[in-house]
Amino acid sequence: MTFEGRSDMPDAPIRAYILNNPAANPITGQYVEIGWATGSNIPQDGNDTAPYYDWSITSNPIASSQWPSGGIARFRVDGQYNGSPYLQPMATFDDQGMLCLMSHEDDPWRDAGNVCRSPYGTYDEIITVVSNATTPDDLHPVDYLGYGGDHQYFPEDHQDPNDPQSPLAGWTPEDFEQDTLDYYDAIDAPENLDDFKQRHGFPSGEVRAIYYNRGDLGIGRDMHCKKYTPAGQPSVTACYVTNYGRVPNGAQFTPSFGSPDPQLAINQTIDGSNPVATVAMVHDPSNVDNPVQFIVYNGGGDKDPYAALDNPGVVALGHTSEPTHANINVPDNCLTCHGASATYTRGPGASIQGAAFLPFDEEAMVFAQFNTTWSKSKMVPRLKRLNTFVWDTAPPQAVLDLLRGMYGGTPNGPKDVNSAFTPSYVPVGWQTNDVSERVYTEVVKPYCRTCHITASSVKDWDSWAEFQGEADDIRKTACDHGLPGGAPLQHPASTVWRTPMPQAEQTQNLFWKSSARAHLVNALGLTTACAP
Repeated sequence: MTFEGRSDMPDAPIRAYILNNPAANPITGQYVEIGWATGSNIPQDGNDTAPYYDWSITSNPIASSQWPSGGIARFRVDGQYNGSPYLQPMATFDDQGMLCLMSHEDDPWRDAGNVCRSPYGTYDEIITVVSNATTPDDLHPVDYLGYGGDHQYFPEDHQDPNDPQSPLAGWTPEDFEQDTLDYYDAIDAPENLDDFKQRHGFPSGEVRAIYYNRGDLGIGRDMHCKKYTPAGQPSVTACYVTNYGRVPNGAQFTPSFGSPDPQLAINQTIDGSNPVATVAMVHDPSNVDNPVQFIVYNGGGDKDPYAALDNPGVVALGHTSEPTHANINVPDNCLTCHGASATYTRGPGASIQGAAFLPFDEEAMVFAQFNTTWSKSKMVPRLKRLNTFVWDTAPPQAVLDLLRGMYGGTPNGPKDVNSAFTPSYVPVGWQTNDVSERVYTEVVKPYCRTCHITASSVKDWDSWAEFQGEADDIRKTACDHGLPGGAPLQHPASTVWRTPMPQAEQTQNLFWKSSARAHLVNALGLTTACAP
């Protein structure tokens, strides 16, 4: 590691340290020296009466025990400054620091430094760095999509089906196929995609959008939605989205989530070549048992009890021979995000209460670069219209609040004619200070909110205080392979791990390859190495 900075004293001695045990408390834990240097004696103009003197340290090799691959390391730099004869901890700057300093280039350099230093209070003298070299999926099989919906079969303690001591030992997706068939009967699901289109009158009145869903699935999507009013009935919203993203696999093309080039997947979507499957959703308030409904049709258009929403799901559907216990059962996998706190009653007359349509977030999408018909400028107005449909599906309050915020805070969000998408939106409950706003934009917004807005009021995370209140559970579920209450994720005989948050494979990989964990542990004061 290379550390650079400045002191107001010439020839200042500088020392760099690392927290020797990455899982120790970063405030009280033991730091060991990994490099030293003497600062410059050549003064630089600091735009005030006090010049500054540059320094730079390149550390000794860092042991894997001090910084596990994919985990977090904590550093500290001590030096002489402000006339002191003693070494003192120096201020640190995060990835926003340089932009901040440039915006204050006409200010005295020490004033600018105080304004632009890391906002994390107690941690503003500690440098927290994330390794993105390794994700959990790189080291061991991971089963995703285990939360959400009814937890009878995917229980809170997530006991592993590969553990012979687990009540779920030996289960396969087929064990729950009858649940899906009962559910399809309960909602009178059309037998094939053509029947679904005919029942709801597609393509008349539809809004269509094509994009790559980067945020949570990593596939190309051809979205069709419409709203209509049957005679004597309340309005119905119906959508179907055909998913694309296949890569060569020997003589065939295999569905792949997250790995296809976005433009390749978009081209497949535009061409309609090799669809993976189609997912349909309906909001019909006249159906009190199932006001929001889910149906999956396979690549051939036939009704299917299974849907792969990640690469383990592709394995479970038989595209490879590796064993997996992926959650491919409909509607269980749908409810992970579309109903994080929904209630799913199984069996004949199956019912789902609390499911929801989700907002279309253009920041989580990639658009066609080489086809003007489906370019971002053409899709943005359509996404706004799609969000008006979501608004009218009686979603949870958190969804309505997000739609309002995404469209400039206007009372009716996307339904206000003059409203425009506002990427900088931060909810009022998160506008507490620099720390809370940074956590929202760096962590919650890209990796959490899409699903948590369908959770219960204590887990929809509409405020910084609410998020802080779950700090320990967040540490367990996002970093330490544990669960609320402390249950371990890996049983002794297990070969399958569940790192439960974020729940989707694409989102989890993006999360682990970002700086989000550094912001998370600093803001919440977490003691963890957060390693896969």
